[in-house]
Amino acid sequence: MRALLSLIGILSFLTGCGSASTSTSGGYGNFIPSALAAHEKQLADDAARQLQLLYPPASTRLDLRQSAPDGFGKQLVETLRSQGYALREVPPAVGPAAAESHAAPAASASGASASIPFNYVLDSITSPKLYRVTLVLGSQTMTRAYVPQSEAVHPAGAWVRKE
Repeated sequence: MRALLSLIGILSFLTGCGSASTSTSGGYGNFIPSALAAHEKQLADDAARQLQLLYPPASTRLDLRQSAPDGFGKQLVETLRSQGYALREVPPAVGPAAAESHAAPAASASGASASIPFNYVLDSITSPKLYRVTLVLGSQTMTRAYVPQSEAVHPAGAWVRKE
């Protein structure tokens, strides 16, 4: 009887873990609910500067494939648009079509350059206290760690880019 209850408990736990990863955000977004607004602004500004180095603003179209209701997401969207990026907020796909929509950029109707699927993740670790910003552009990922202090965040290293 004890073994049966243990098995049911383990299966319930695994079911909860599996359902958390199938949310509509697809594992993207801001996972630091207590981040200071000043920190989120600095992180978003630095992320936008890195994008500007790699993708020219006036000729790059981005499709944000997640909702951005958090402070970091709103600041990042605002900063990218003010720099001249064409940024379209695309509702996240749900179900089997989700994998296909992230696999290849959508072609534009006029035949001009394709849009780049774009997602972000902002998360942290507790020891040592670090924030991490990850930008996903198509199949390319860029990540940078930051050390939060009282009113500012400081880079803990260079941007790391995986193609």
